[in-house]
Amino acid sequence: MRLRHGKKLCPNCLGPLKPATFISGWLVPEEYLCEACGYVGHVSLEASNNQEAPATGKDDSKGLGA
Repeated sequence: MRLRHGKKLCPNCLGPLKPATFISGWLVPEEYLCEACGYVGHVSLEASNNQEAPATGKDDSKGLGA
């Protein structure tokens, strides 16, 4: 069974991340590099493969029940 992971995103600018070194995650802890903003670190966000509508914060009940 193969696990599918989403795309790694920068926590600062949401740009795509790439491994900081070629041994990252193998010999040393996973470290990422963002070429857009210069972020280097261990923290990353992972994009979901599910395409859902973003939450707008508005009440979408449209008068149901009230």
